[in-house]
Amino acid sequence: MQAKAKAKTIRISNRKANEVLRLIRYKKIEEAFAILDLSTRKAAPIAKKVLKSAVANATENHGMMAEDLVVTEALATEGPTIKRYKSRAKGRADRISKRTAHINITVVDDYGKNKLDAAKAAQASKPKKEEVKKEESKDVKETVKPVTEKKETKAKVEKESKPEVKETKVEEKPKPKKQKAKVEKETPVVEKEAKPEVKETKVEEKAPEPVVEEKIIDPVEKEEPKVEEVKEEKVEKVIEEVKEDEPKKEEGN
Repeated sequence: MQAKAKAKTIRISNRKANEVLRLIRYKKIEEAFAILDLSTRKAAPIAKKVLKSAVANATENHGMMAEDLVVTEALATEGPTIKRYKSRAKGRADRISKRTAHINITVVDDYGKNKLDAAKAAQASKPKKEEVKKEESKDVKETVKPVTEKKETKAKVEKESKPEVKETKVEEKPKPKKQKAKVEKETPVVEKEAKPEVKETKVEEKAPEPVVEEKIIDPVEKEEPKVEEVKEEKVEKVIEEVKEDEPKKEEGN
């Protein structure tokens, strides 16, 4: 037996709701409630309400025991989207999509769970597609082998029917090696021209002129005039000037 509960057009995206519903799938009711109580996601309290509704449907309508229930299906599908717009620059508008979701939860008792486990085991026992392909490829290879064997037998029969022809090898004579002609380089003989004889002329060496040593007189060594003579000359000049001025004064008076 199974019981279902559904919540339509919940204001949450189906991707976010499925992240929570994935945690409680194939869990017992007590464990599922514990997971939803500890979760901090927005979808957790919504999923808890739907799960309670599914448990109530199972116990009230079908008479199942709440302790024996197991969550077999917990899925959120996409609902209608509410479209809104936001004004942007230069008269443009950006679209805002407000998503909604439909949450579906199905619960079964232990008897139903046993059936579900049996179905899962049967599905697991089925060979996978890859294994089936490998087996088919092996069968094809086995069918191809006899065809190739027939071709090989035909080729053998044709070889036996043909007469054997001995191959005669023709010995090739070795080609004579070309001898490189040696070319002797003729070295031209150049006669040495007779060089004119140069007479050696002896140059008489003149006797070196005597070096006259010039005495350098330092300005310091020059004799300076004595101070007394300079004073006497000045005094005589002053006396002469005074004598010349006296007759002029007398004429003026």
